[in-house]
Amino acid sequence: MGCVRFAMTVMTLSCRISLFLLLMAEGFASVQLPAQLL
Repeated sequence: MGCVRFAMTVMTLSCRISLFLLLMAEGFASVQLPAQLL
């Protein structure tokens, strides 16, 4: 059970990190694109 719980924790952390990076990339793009258009 410990291994399963550890795997679930790692998967949850990786999901959160990837989601956070995706949000950061979208925010960065929304800031950079208008600057390039201007």
